[in-house]
Amino acid sequence: MGSILVVGCVSFDILRLERDGRVDSFETVGGAGLYTALAAVHQGADVVLYAPRPDPMPEQLQTIEAKLTWLGPHCAIEEMPRLEIVHHGGGRATLVSADWGAEDLLVPDCLPEVRDFDFDIVHIAALSSVRKQNDFCKFFSETAGDVAQRFYKISAGTYARAISSDKGGVEQLIRDCDVFFMNRNEADLLFGNNSDVPNAFLNEHGACFVTDGESGVKVYQPESTETVLAVHAEELDPTGAGDTFCGSVLARLSGGVGFVDAARAGVAVAARAIEQPGPKYLLSALAAILVFGSVLTNCGSAVAKPIAESSHSTSARRASSNISAPDIGNAVGEPTFYLKDGQKFTGGKIFSVYLKTGKSVFVTPLHLVGPSTGFLRQLTAQDCQSQLVRVEIRDFKTGKLLGIGTKPLLLSGDLSRSNSGDLRGDLLALKASAKCKLQPLKLRESVPAVGTPVFLFTNERAAATSLVGGDRKVQPFSATVKTTAPGHIVIKMDRAIRLGALSGSPVLDERGFLVGMVYGGREEEGVMMLNPGSSIYSRLNTEIKSQL
Repeated sequence: MGSILVVGCVSFDILRLERDGRVDSFETVGGAGLYTALAAVHQGADVVLYAPRPDPMPEQLQTIEAKLTWLGPHCAIEEMPRLEIVHHGGGRATLVSADWGAEDLLVPDCLPEVRDFDFDIVHIAALSSVRKQNDFCKFFSETAGDVAQRFYKISAGTYARAISSDKGGVEQLIRDCDVFFMNRNEADLLFGNNSDVPNAFLNEHGACFVTDGESGVKVYQPESTETVLAVHAEELDPTGAGDTFCGSVLARLSGGVGFVDAARAGVAVAARAIEQPGPKYLLSALAAILVFGSVLTNCGSAVAKPIAESSHSTSARRASSNISAPDIGNAVGEPTFYLKDGQKFTGGKIFSVYLKTGKSVFVTPLHLVGPSTGFLRQLTAQDCQSQLVRVEIRDFKTGKLLGIGTKPLLLSGDLSRSNSGDLRGDLLALKASAKCKLQPLKLRESVPAVGTPVFLFTNERAAATSLVGGDRKVQPFSATVKTTAPGHIVIKMDRAIRLGALSGSPVLDERGFLVGMVYGGREEEGVMMLNPGSSIYSRLNTEIKSQL
């Protein structure tokens, strides 16, 4: 993919979701600029985000800052934009309040010289006024020259309040942009109910995307109009749907994909995103990308090669195909984390392991109690002692309760080394409830040799065209150990699969001993990174023996 500059905002949001006769409230990060940037990163683009930057940077935004280049004026956390949104279902929403805070510090004159960067696309996300969007559009147009000579495309989006306050300004913005994004309601306000986008608003080499929920997306180009069907989703929070679609499309366009094919990718990503609160889906994917971006590079190019290119790995793969996966019974569950302040989120996997004493405890990655699953900040091991109330564990297939994790047992845990590939600190252990229905696993004391056949226990999600459903039953998938290090193990899957909720999945050898616990992976390459089972064995038996 190419490179994209996103001008917009990151905000602290309160979301109120009306469903089944109740209202669920979430505090999360948001903002049109953030959703667009995260979606573009998710699709592989290099992204520069120009937005107000809080100083100091809160934990829930540090993961974001680590993956993209964040430029912009510094401000106090209290000055960050804040939004409160109520979703009524059926695509209807009310913006209850909007405090744009330090957004007024965003002005074109403060941007670094654009020619210092090699952007393929510049996107102007929704701002507090259309006038400000037009100021940026004018700046980028004058900097890059006329359309025929411009070395990047200019893109923008809008929202209903902007159209109501300055319809003419929005119309001018559409004419001046190469690519534009709006939803059906906004198109109706501009052009009349169910009207198409007039050709007069379309750039000769550009397009206008009009999203319409379950009806899909219309892609308007000067010579054609095409409809891209929606991907089915179990809608929970549609807050960032349009901007997630936008960022995904822009990333694809920056990589040379056509408008219609880019829209197909956009609706697929947006469908996944709206099934979780806030940008949880995008942040969760980003957490895995962060580690692999640095560590797999250090592991060498051989990791990314097909297994058949290595004779050693080929024999291991053949051996793996002749070895049966161990029968572990019902050993893996889906955790829901409950905090003292009322926050609760579900994500990843959890399982039980035996200690030397014969007792068992639950284990899962510590990073799941953080932004990767939707929490506002990452909890430390010590935070968990006072703030984590319980963890409910349910069967992936039936939803039945399998057990409850009560007391956090580890007093230490350091995630700061994860980006350099040391995952040993990414461990949360919990005392298991008396009536636990999870079958404990045995811990392996030694690191496996490179080439060892192993089995990843997880569930396979549906194909990209549906993105929901799939087989939620946890089952084994064969893989091979590719590299080992003191702080991590890298495995390569023996076949291409689409996996769901990887973090916390156990990886076992043929005897049924735990080789490691998955941190994350590069699905397109079939590569997974593990917290070594030998490290988990050492930490558990050393640090918690006096607490049981």
